[in-house]
Amino acid sequence: MRFIEPPAIMKMLSGSIMRMWICECGGEIIGTLAANNGHIFLLFVNGRYHGMGIARRLIDIMIEQYNPSEISVNSSPYAVEAYHRLGFVDNDSEQLVNGMRFTPMRRELHSENKNHW
Repeated sequence: MRFIEPPAIMKMLSGSIMRMWICECGGEIIGTLAANNGHIFLLFVNGRYHGMGIARRLIDIMIEQYNPSEISVNSSPYAVEAYHRLGFVDNDSEQLVNGMRFTPMRRELHSENKNHW
């Protein structure tokens, strides 16, 4: 898979296909989120920092910058419960595509949570 290899990520970032946010603590990257227009491509938080609100803050920053009406993600089986805690619901049952298992999920954002200009 080439998606998560550094050259593929750099190509996607430079071509405006996605944006990436990093959470750093003491010079160490402890969390990262990559998305485009409200679709999360990847979201990782170092296990030592789980439960500290880092994923939630990264998602909030993405929402502030994209202002989407909903957010979507294809969650790995490992992360489904974490996304549920972040307000996501299953959009469909678990799927297997090209050897990868995932559950399509979404989180609707209500108008009162969005900035209107």
